[in-house]
Amino acid sequence: MLAVGRRVVSLAAVAVLALVGLTACSPSTKGVTGLSVDENGQLLAVLAWCTKQPPDTVLLDYLPPETASASPSGPPDLSLVLSRRSKYAVPQGATRPAMLPLVDFPPELAHHPDTAFRIFAVEDRNSFNLEPLYFRLGDLAALVPGGVMVDGGAESWEIVSADEFVRRGQEAPEC
Repeated sequence: MLAVGRRVVSLAAVAVLALVGLTACSPSTKGVTGLSVDENGQLLAVLAWCTKQPPDTVLLDYLPPETASASPSGPPDLSLVLSRRSKYAVPQGATRPAMLPLVDFPPELAHHPDTAFRIFAVEDRNSFNLEPLYFRLGDLAALVPGGVMVDGGAESWEIVSADEFVRRGQEAPEC
C-alpha cells in the first residue's frame, strides 16, 4: 500500500512539473492583431503592441470550408492548420499601428467565402505574441479603409477605429 501511495505522489509531482513547464513556455499576449484595407482595396494586417519592439512575423493560417468548423459565426477549429500557413515579416523598426500588405491573399485553394482563417503576430524568440483574429473570407466584405477588424469576444469580430485598435493593443491583458 505504501508503494501505491508513493507512486500516486510521484505521478502528481510529475504532472505538476509538466504543467509548470508547459505554461512557462507559453508566450504572453502583448497586443492585438487586426485587418483593414487601404484605399485600393489591398488587405492589410494591422498590429498594435505594448512592448518596446514590434513582433517579428505575422502568421496567417487557414482551413478550407470542407475541414473548417460547421459554425459559421464562431472561431473555426484550426487544429489541423499548420500545413496551411503563410508568413509575413514585420519590418524592423515598425511603429504602431503597423500595417503590412498581405500580398498574394487569399492563398491558393482558399477562395471559398467559408474558408476559415486565423491571423496573429509573434516575436520569433517566442517571448510574446499578439491576440489572434479569427475570420472567414466572406467576412472581409465588411472592411473599409480606416476601420480595423478585431476580435470582438463571444466568438465574433467587430470593426473599430484605428485609434481604438491602438488603445486595445496598449491595454492587452498581459501588458
